Amino acid sequence: MGLFVSLHAQTPNCYRIYLSDKNNNPYSINNPSEFLTQRAIDKRSRFNIPVTEQDLPVNPQYKQQIMALDMQMQVLAVF
Repeated sequence: MGLFVSLHAQTPNCYRIYLSDKNNNPYSINNPSEFLTQRAIDKRSRFNIPVTEQDLPVNPQYKQQIMALDMQMQVLAVF
């Protein structure tokens, strides 16, 4: 006698969204302690790595607008 196994899993749609616009960001490179840890700031200082606009976090307004599209959406990571 053979064995037959059927698995049906509901998997949500996954999306990867890249945001590069840093306009209207509430954070400023002039105050990196608002978005970087003291350890990160110290390390950058030690290696002469400047804080640039690329280091700014995703604008919280953008994240809210994306989340408003589907209240069941789950954010896995923000870089």
